[in-house]
Amino acid sequence: MTYTKETLQEAIVQKLRLNYGCTEKQATDGEIMKACALVLRDIMAERGVRTREEVDSQEKRKVHYMSMEFLMGRSLMKNAYNLELLEPLTGAVEALGFKAADIFDMEPDAGLGNGGLGRLAACYLDSMTTLEIPATGYSICYELGIFKQKI
Repeated sequence: MTYTKETLQEAIVQKLRLNYGCTEKQATDGEIMKACALVLRDIMAERGVRTREEVDSQEKRKVHYMSMEFLMGRSLMKNAYNLELLEPLTGAVEALGFKAADIFDMEPDAGLGNGGLGRLAACYLDSMTTLEIPATGYSICYELGIFKQKI
């Protein structure tokens, strides 16, 4: 499917209504940011399904990358750029009466590690995605920060 400013605008409005129970006139900057993230997540999920079908049908090799942590950074603007939707998404947000730069800037940085190797692991995933290499990153799920591990 081809996404335009208009289709993204309608998708954002629908996310606001269904997920936040508000209209675009009632929405806060935070709700717009989250609605945009949900729209991009849906687009990525659909692409993921198509990729898995293609990989399975053609019996392509897949990369399984394991790292203790991934320090991904902010993802809203990066995901829009990588999906080649940054310009239409920016237009959709602006058409709804919000400043796109403010919406992108308010996303908190995902604190999923200490940096260093976690950032390197995230760069590997970004590179594989850019090169269209089927890959999945695996990590340890932990809630309370750094921990002692025995294997």
